[in-house]
Amino acid sequence: MQLFLIYKKFHELLQGVPASVQIFACGASQSQPVARRSFFRCSTTQLKWNHGSTGLLVVVQSDVDKTNQSYYGESKLYYLTTDGVHEGLVPLRKDGPVHDAQWSHSGLEFAVVYGFMPAKATLFDKKCNPLLELGAGPYNTIRWNPKGKFLCLAGFGNLPGDMVFWDYVDKKQLGTTKAEWSVTSEWSPDGCYFMTATTAPRLQVDNGYVCCPLVGP
Repeated sequence: MQLFLIYKKFHELLQGVPASVQIFACGASQSQPVARRSFFRCSTTQLKWNHGSTGLLVVVQSDVDKTNQSYYGESKLYYLTTDGVHEGLVPLRKDGPVHDAQWSHSGLEFAVVYGFMPAKATLFDKKCNPLLELGAGPYNTIRWNPKGKFLCLAGFGNLPGDMVFWDYVDKKQLGTTKAEWSVTSEWSPDGCYFMTATTAPRLQVDNGYVCCPLVGP
């Protein structure tokens, strides 16, 4: 499959012509897309394929929130599949921005952090059905463990650094901790450690990193 992202020019958007995302099959004789979605109030997008390239998450961001609920604009999360079954919004259960949306490494499920603070977090299967509610809190970041059944839900940047670790297969919380002033985070390639770091230019003082071992079943 090949993705073509088509943006209408800004003056065309003002005239009521929507932006769109369209998915085409490479080498196919037909010129029609296998999936498409149009939307208004689009300034930027994030495109996130799953492993296997059967599903695409599209985070659509607008600079202006017409409801006047957020100074930072508004965002929506769309889900498209290459079989054309899904071409619409992900059913989120709280109003507000989409802070993060990430596929698991298997490509069979994805997690979303969304809504005005305290933000909610929900795990969905690849058919866009909710699988697990991960609770609410000062979160804006999702990190999937590359080797196992774990994920980290956290709040970094301008949030206080709360982290909660989940076993999403057994649907249980493993533990919580905190990494204040963290800017970035990542799992180790073997999935045994989780690292957070405070880096420039976001912060010019107290730069450093913390590496935590994963202790659990």
